[in-house]
Amino acid sequence: MMKCKSLLLLPLMLALYQTSVLANTRTESETMYLGLSVAFIDATLESRGEPSGSLGIDNTLLGITAGYQFNDMLAAEFRAYGNVEDDTIEGVDIEVEHHFSVLGKLSYPVHKYFKPYVIAGYGTTKGSIEGFSDSEADFTYGAGIDITNSRGVSLQLEWQRVIEDDFDIPGVEFEIDTINLNVVYKFALL
Repeated sequence: MMKCKSLLLLPLMLALYQTSVLANTRTESETMYLGLSVAFIDATLESRGEPSGSLGIDNTLLGITAGYQFNDMLAAEFRAYGNVEDDTIEGVDIEVEHHFSVLGKLSYPVHKYFKPYVIAGYGTTKGSIEGFSDSEADFTYGAGIDITNSRGVSLQLEWQRVIEDDFDIPGVEFEIDTINLNVVYKFALL
């Protein structure tokens, strides 16, 4: 469930994408980049034992991205997210507190302004249920599209599997998927 606070972040990110007054035209493929991200989390907690069933959890995270583009196809990046909106189910607060990841990114430039990409790497996520918290580290992966304007600003839309983990409790699995909206500013190295 996407709440009103989450929707307020979307116009801000679109405005940043449209008003890149300070950005210059980029010709080199080797660049650094910084960005602002919103991650809409869809988490599923599933039990195959007694009682069996699944529970859906929605959270919203706000994050930053820092990366290095080695060439037109290969990049490495670091991402850090913090919670801005948690979920309450039957009076119980459920929150993904933060997520950090280091990712490799492989792009295929279809057009100078449009690149689909895949990401893969390692991430750690901390969640809490009614004050009890736990951290999990896992392989993370995803896919997205990058739409770049001529001034070095990109708008990225992506899906990412953050965690797929079996807890120490037999028969319980926890998955976190995100839909990310990123606004990234690319700049040349000195």
